[in-house]
Amino acid sequence: MRRQLSSGRVQPTVLATVPIRRIGALATFICMLALLSCSGGAGNRALAAPKLDWVNCGAGRECATLIAPLDYAHADQGATVRIAVLRVAATKPAERIGSLIINPGGPGGSGVDFARRADAVFSDDVRAHFDIVGFDPRGVGESFPPIVCDSAAPAPTSIISTPDHRTTIQRRSDAASTYADSCEHGTGAELAFVDTATAARDIERLRLALDQPRISYFGYSYGTLLGATYADLYPQHVRAFVLDGAEDPTLTYEQKYKARSDALEQELQAYLADCATRIGCSFYSKGFPAQEFDRLLRNLDVDPLSLAANDGRQHEIGPAAVLAAVENALGTSNSWPMLSQALADADVRHDATALAALAGSSPGPSSLNAVNANRAIVCLDESVPQDDAEYQRLADLWGREDKHFGARWAYVGYQCSHWPVPPKATPEALHAVGSSPILVVGTKGDPVTPHAWAVSLAHQLESGRLLTWTGHGHTAYGKKSTCVDAAVDRYLIEADAPESANCD
Repeated sequence: MRRQLSSGRVQPTVLATVPIRRIGALATFICMLALLSCSGGAGNRALAAPKLDWVNCGAGRECATLIAPLDYAHADQGATVRIAVLRVAATKPAERIGSLIINPGGPGGSGVDFARRADAVFSDDVRAHFDIVGFDPRGVGESFPPIVCDSAAPAPTSIISTPDHRTTIQRRSDAASTYADSCEHGTGAELAFVDTATAARDIERLRLALDQPRISYFGYSYGTLLGATYADLYPQHVRAFVLDGAEDPTLTYEQKYKARSDALEQELQAYLADCATRIGCSFYSKGFPAQEFDRLLRNLDVDPLSLAANDGRQHEIGPAAVLAAVENALGTSNSWPMLSQALADADVRHDATALAALAGSSPGPSSLNAVNANRAIVCLDESVPQDDAEYQRLADLWGREDKHFGARWAYVGYQCSHWPVPPKATPEALHAVGSSPILVVGTKGDPVTPHAWAVSLAHQLESGRLLTWTGHGHTAYGKKSTCVDAAVDRYLIEADAPESANCD
């Protein structure tokens, strides 16, 4: 059962005390259109004159801080957040087109870190023509204040979604409540203002600070939802938007996570079938890796492996860690050999080190913040079931249909049923009426954002164009398709979107 944010939370010193409330959609929309018409002194001035003071932060990069209202609907209250921004200048200034704002996904991924790796992500041509601009969405990474949860609280991913008989409803509920309490007390007022629509308004503020009449944008995975939301709010400011590994904003909780469970199950079977054909696969298992995989899960359910973490505690590596490792590794076929080696190490040598690394079972400070921010953003963006019995019903049903991932993904939103802030969004189509053409990229073997989601988003967007890659892994650009890379680069540089097309 969802709780309300208590009045006894710890408030970050940078923020004024702000009552928790839903942002009024109509009032916010009007404010965003007018920018200067919202009442209030300090908040109004902040909206009217965003500014970036760039400083050299090494390796040819510039860093700045964008000040944004905590609550765009009540900017006159004066409370603000600080958005970290990093820019990598175009390598050929004479051919510079403008700024390319980027987001790596998550939610919870750092756009600042993403921009730091621009030379490993984007082609020479794209970097020649654009300043690559990454930002950490509010609550994430170097932005302030961050989403802060107690690292000693039970990790929701290891307890809530553990598909074994020891995970009772009471244990799930206790873990979810303890974790939510720690986030509430560690974060305070900002917990109610990290939703995707608010982050999209931060992008508009960033556009104004960059003094760009229109922006180009590149987003992976969750970054597609953020980009599409911006385009829907500000279609007149869209130049060229690439949405790779698209989310479908129309899906209900049940539709979204059942589709993801199905996609993961299909990709797991594709991986195991591939391993069975190659004697050099580390998890070859005499040609029967599928059977050995299930045996490993049964063994670890009865007798989990133990691993000492950096914090000195012993972590239990059981079926949930195996499935988390599989989910992460299936994101790209390049990771299949690492997954094979990790499974073999756990199965034969009883060494869980590689498995834990793939699963993210020993997170450092950066990844901890990503996990915390992910939960906070998702819980504001998604409406989830409130009844424990509904989660169990879905787990039983999905577990019969997707034996490895069904029960796990049925519970993925359970944390949000205990979150102290109600969701702000409901499933609805995004149209971006009047925008320039928007390129949606989907991969047929994507285990995280199924191809059908890209098809749906491209159809929703008034000017959506669909580019399909027949391949394996999450997202397509910069992977193994020169066809995809060439089409994306041409679109970004020339702002001429291809008609819907396929890349084999």
